[in-house]
Amino acid sequence: MGREGRPFPSGAQEQMDYLLIQGESLSIDQIASGDYDRAFLHIKDPKKRIDSGKGELWLRLTFHNDGEAKDVILESNSNYLPMMDLYARKADGSWQRWPGGLSVAPAYRQIASRSFAFSMTLPADGSVIYYLHVDPSGVYAPEFLLWDKPYQFFYAKRVEWYWIGLFFGALLALLLYNLYSLIILWRKDTFYYTLFLFSFACLFIIGQDLHVFILQNVSPYIRNMTIILLYGTTAYLMGRFTTEFLELKSVLPRVAAVLQHYLTFILGASLMVMAVMTFQQSGGFGDNQDLAVRVRQLSLSIYFLFILIIGFLLPIAGVLAARKSIRQAKLFLVSFIAFFMGIMPTLFYNANLREADITDEFFLNMGAGIQLVLLSIGLADRFRLIRMEKDKAQRQVLVETKRHQELQQTYTKQLEMEVSERTKNLSDSLSRIEQLNGNLQRISREKSEILAVASHDLRNPIAGIRGLATLLRDELNNGVLDKENGAELLLTIEDTSERILELITNLLDLNRLEQETSHLDCEKEDLRNLVSSSIAAQRRFAESKDIIIEGVFPEKECNVNVDCLTMMQAIDNLISNAIKYGPLGSKIHAYIQLTDSECTFSVKDHGAGIPEEEQNKLFRKFSKLSSRPTNGEHSSGLGLAIVKRIVDLHGGHVGCRSVLGQGSTFYITLKRISDDKPELQNVSSNGEAGSPSAL
Repeated sequence: MGREGRPFPSGAQEQMDYLLIQGESLSIDQIASGDYDRAFLHIKDPKKRIDSGKGELWLRLTFHNDGEAKDVILESNSNYLPMMDLYARKADGSWQRWPGGLSVAPAYRQIASRSFAFSMTLPADGSVIYYLHVDPSGVYAPEFLLWDKPYQFFYAKRVEWYWIGLFFGALLALLLYNLYSLIILWRKDTFYYTLFLFSFACLFIIGQDLHVFILQNVSPYIRNMTIILLYGTTAYLMGRFTTEFLELKSVLPRVAAVLQHYLTFILGASLMVMAVMTFQQSGGFGDNQDLAVRVRQLSLSIYFLFILIIGFLLPIAGVLAARKSIRQAKLFLVSFIAFFMGIMPTLFYNANLREADITDEFFLNMGAGIQLVLLSIGLADRFRLIRMEKDKAQRQVLVETKRHQELQQTYTKQLEMEVSERTKNLSDSLSRIEQLNGNLQRISREKSEILAVASHDLRNPIAGIRGLATLLRDELNNGVLDKENGAELLLTIEDTSERILELITNLLDLNRLEQETSHLDCEKEDLRNLVSSSIAAQRRFAESKDIIIEGVFPEKECNVNVDCLTMMQAIDNLISNAIKYGPLGSKIHAYIQLTDSECTFSVKDHGAGIPEEEQNKLFRKFSKLSSRPTNGEHSSGLGLAIVKRIVDLHGGHVGCRSVLGQGSTFYITLKRISDDKPELQNVSSNGEAGSPSAL
């Protein structure tokens, strides 16, 4: 169907018949049975005009549904009929009636009067019949549209819905704006006005008969109770807003008191009307339905009269406030004038001074919309004045307090400076003390560790030297020492002494590097020269284990800014470690890689590798690993710690990549001075360029 309702009747799915009765009034039971039901005439032309004259006009609407159950909306373009009651038979055989038309009060209309619109549910694979009793008071053309989807009814291209959407959009915008103002600036007038807008929006929905679709599944009792409560609440909130907006409590306290009492009375009247409706709903009137209807109509008439009185009390309060020079009172009166002009056509119709027209609601909406906009402007203007007065008072306070502050600053400035200076000195002293204390604790812990490890590592070699010296003396005294045994003992003493000397040297080097005063004499140097010199220095050690050192260097210069002596020490430690842990007869690869900003020296051995769980301990002092040198060499546990300290002082990075059983690769990365791109060439262990060579 797209976005258009299809004309009804349109074929086999829908059928419309009519019956015109002259001179008598019939009930729905009579119409739906006997000869009257068979007397209905089928309407083939949806634009057929029927002259009812002074008779009764009944329409029979038949709907067939061959699929699943679905909700549809039946709409007619006939507006403001005096009567249009809809009937359908319930499951128990009784009739359900939906009253409509201008003869029914808006609060009790169950089908829309502004444009016949009725929401219904078509049963699955079945038919449903509705009877419509209308009073057109003349010629009537029953033009209907059937909407398969309810939402399409609301989105149809009809001018009246555009105005409704425009008004509701403006109302929603005002509600959001005032809600935002309430959050930013919490005030009673904004609070009451925001609640009033929300309540008025609900009344707007009811006034446009939209509640027929929104509350169609709610019982009439609950729906009517909601409507009565909304009317009373809206009137009460508008009155409370007026009291705060016009400042009646301060300029007209007696008027404010009278208005407050009347608003309380309105709420009480709402409860009384709701009590009457509840009493009727519970069957309090018994079978006397005429009495129940008269009591309900009387109570509703009196109640709406009380609410109408508020519409006159509030402008009177606005006039009195304007005479008291309340700025926003004039705008308040103008807003009510706009509202009364919009409601005037409807009042004339209710007084039987004019015929109803579809434009009545347009003027009503426009008048109410202009009133709400003007009241919102008045609130905004009041906020502006309050803010201006507040800013003025704040400026006066600032001028007065500034003079006192200047005097106070004169007396306290010197004291603040002295306190600040002493506080700063004390804070600096405490910071230095805490730093020194932390350093002392750290040094103490490190010294204790070094002392424990050094005492253990030094005790055994010194005890060995002492034992060898005693053995050498005894053999000399006994005359049994030959040249070969003496040379062996002296060689052992020499090796042990070298171990002690290495440990002491590493301890001194590490202590020197960790001092805060440690200084590097850096200069530009080609990293290839440092690595080549280190390879040459380790040549003898490598030959003793039948190990080949293979180097690969780039052709481009590998210029870095380093202290040559300390960086040579770091490179020597990495290469000597590779020789210590490399298998006999294996190869060691030493190579340099370049990027635009970095130089990386790497040395790879083919030893046993380092377990992953031990790799995070590599660069700690005295770290003990499961891997052991391959030829019984001694390791002090300080070499890699020294390397890390040297690299850190140069702003570089040292790391390790190792896979158990596949060897290890240690690398040093330094910042490169040159921007040349790398071009690799092979360099032998003696530092000469060419193809790889072996030591």
